[in-house]
Amino acid sequence: GVDLAEPMVEAAKSRLGEGCEVLVAGADKLPFAENTFDAVVYCQVLLYCPDVVQVLVEARRVLKPGGRILSVDTDMSEFTLYSSDPARAQRVIG
Repeated sequence: GVDLAEPMVEAAKSRLGEGCEVLVAGADKLPFAENTFDAVVYCQVLLYCPDVVQVLVEARRVLKPGGRILSVDTDMSEFTLYSSDPARAQRVIG
């Protein structure tokens, strides 16, 4: 994985453990060779990228033929969470 923020990279490394590579890098210039991955997953990324087209071009570059892109970007101001535990739902939403 990649993140621009060193503290986020360190947090990911500590949670994921050995066997997972996490680097400081931008989504618009990935430090991986062409045709490397079966999938590229973005979670809360594209909302913060000034050049979304370049980010997607990079994803396509590192994907193997037939690879897939998954992007989840939630606008928290419009987010609704239904739960049997309203207090927990409120903590999640903030």
